[in-house]
Amino acid sequence: MSFEVPEHVRPIRARVRQFFIDHGESFKADAQDKHQLLYLMEGAGRINLENKDHDVTKGMGIYLGPSETATISATDSTVKIFHLTVPQIPK
Repeated sequence: MSFEVPEHVRPIRARVRQFFIDHGESFKADAQDKHQLLYLMEGAGRINLENKDHDVTKGMGIYLGPSETATISATDSTVKIFHLTVPQIPK
């Protein structure tokens, strides 16, 4: 299946990666000039957002706007993370 992309639509370059956080370790998603999506593919952990901890398990995730930051910690086991970053789209 294919489709035509309208002329006013500009392509953007997204960055996709997956990685593991070992038990007791953490990953800090710093504020960037980008949108971020962090999704737990495996394991259980904790996300700290705005100085509040939230327990998370497989299938849960978080969206971060360009000025937001969060820390994901692996609490019970190794956590597998899917991380998508997309630049801000100029107006």
